[in-house]
Amino acid sequence: MDSHKTYNIHVREEGGGKTLLSLSGRIETGNLHLFLSEADGLVHQVSPGSIRVDLSRVEYLDSAGALGLLQLEDRRSQIHFSPVCQCD
Repeated sequence: MDSHKTYNIHVREEGGGKTLLSLSGRIETGNLHLFLSEADGLVHQVSPGSIRVDLSRVEYLDSAGALGLLQLEDRRSQIHFSPVCQCD
């Protein structure tokens, strides 16, 4: 499979030991290894604490992508997939 980047990850420290990981684009079989590698690296760079993941701008998430997010959560016990809505 072609593994090219079709997603973006933005990290924002929210203070109080909280970090927001905002994802956008497509997270799927073809880029899963690349995504997990990048996300793992970014998670290691933030200060310890709670990490929320915003999936509101993800355009496509296949079953492999969903499993990858769960694997990321398992590896990093401080990650919590809280629903985040940035509604206008």
